[in-house]
Amino acid sequence: MTTTTATSPKIVFYDLAFYPGAPLASPNTWLTRLCLLHKRIPFEVVEPNLLDRGPTSLGKRLGKSPLFPVIQVSPPLEKQRGDNDADGDGAGATDKDDDVEYVEDSFQIALYLDRHFGAHPIFQPNLERVDMSDPSWPTILSMATILKHGYATSDSMWNKLFHLAAPGLGEIADAVEDPSFAAYFRSDQRHGKGGWAKIVGMDLETMLVDTRRSFLPFEEVLKSQSTSSRDEGARFLTTPSHVGIVDFLVFSRWAMVKACSPALADALVDADPGPMRAYLAQAAGKRIDEEEGEWWGDVRLDHFARWKERMLDLWDGAPRKALQRKGPREL
Repeated sequence: MTTTTATSPKIVFYDLAFYPGAPLASPNTWLTRLCLLHKRIPFEVVEPNLLDRGPTSLGKRLGKSPLFPVIQVSPPLEKQRGDNDADGDGAGATDKDDDVEYVEDSFQIALYLDRHFGAHPIFQPNLERVDMSDPSWPTILSMATILKHGYATSDSMWNKLFHLAAPGLGEIADAVEDPSFAAYFRSDQRHGKGGWAKIVGMDLETMLVDTRRSFLPFEEVLKSQSTSSRDEGARFLTTPSHVGIVDFLVFSRWAMVKACSPALADALVDADPGPMRAYLAQAAGKRIDEEEGEWWGDVRLDHFARWKERMLDLWDGAPRKALQRKGPREL
């Protein structure tokens, strides 16, 4: 447990683990974890029992089912729901009483943190302090919003990274002591009619190729300031030299796959496509007949692979350590 100073609020981060010690596989809670670490704000981590429906449970305190991630802030920093909502839509702001407020939704938490903690901006990391009047603010907010609802969407019906992670996520859900949790996790309520069967029935080769190629725009951003594949180029995606919201959105989705299926995640973003060919042969018994350079998955990710390692090493390796929790899947 961490402590706060006399003048700073106490923050509790409600993380999402399917069971005690389970791999941390929620991309949305990964986004909040990265934002809190980036802000250098002391916080306590609590992993609620998802099966708890008692009077002291998080759901009872909120008066509804929690929209993870959730942060609890005491004393409250916002006077009423939607105050100073940076993107102007009033969505996902805060639920509060006199002593504490709860902020839900990872993107809204990121905005909340920048509103109330000016140092180490999440959306404007090249600035010393948050400045929403700066000309850069609407641009980065628009870019992050597009990314959040596109590549980093939580919609299981079309997020390719979720499709790749789904079998591993299902195995983690199966380890929850109450079998109704696994049933709900695979339910039509979550994924649309027959959705789970469609997701786990997708062709692995197609998903691997499509997902690896979806990283090419990020590779190009990182490469844009380099002179060769060996030149480091830009260090981060949000700005060339400062990590921020775009990096956190992209990394959080990859971290979901890494938590569920480490070998798959590593092969997916290896600089060379060879490990992905090998993974496909091992996991699906499918050998790629095309010569090197002819298969659609044969794209290099030199800069993106280095970026991934750079992200894992941030804050004394905190992301790498959080991904060391073991789950039921070896591949």
